[in-house]
Amino acid sequence: MAADYTTLHKRISKLALQIPIPEDDVVAAVDLTGMKVTNRGEWMREKHGKVRRGWLKVHVAIDVESKKLLSIEVTKETTADSEVLRPLLKGLNIKEGLMDGAYDTKLL
Repeated sequence: MAADYTTLHKRISKLALQIPIPEDDVVAAVDLTGMKVTNRGEWMREKHGKVRRGWLKVHVAIDVESKKLLSIEVTKETTADSEVLRPLLKGLNIKEGLMDGAYDTKLL
């Protein structure tokens, strides 16, 4: 049986990943990927056509030169990408950031 969204989100949130933070300035590449959690509502989507899928978004920041992981954040499908950028880069000495337009919004 496949794990549902809530179970995966709770388990991932509790992971104690210890990613070493570099002391030097880094050039960070930021991107995300989405993962479909289950086939939640597939029969309803076929019948009614308006059921949302269950997704997790995994945001990562990578050091361009060393190719090492700098930071990772897992969010719900409804979280805007721009909301995750500050927590994702918190504590890092960023010289330059490379990311797509989804992170380029002004939060009020």
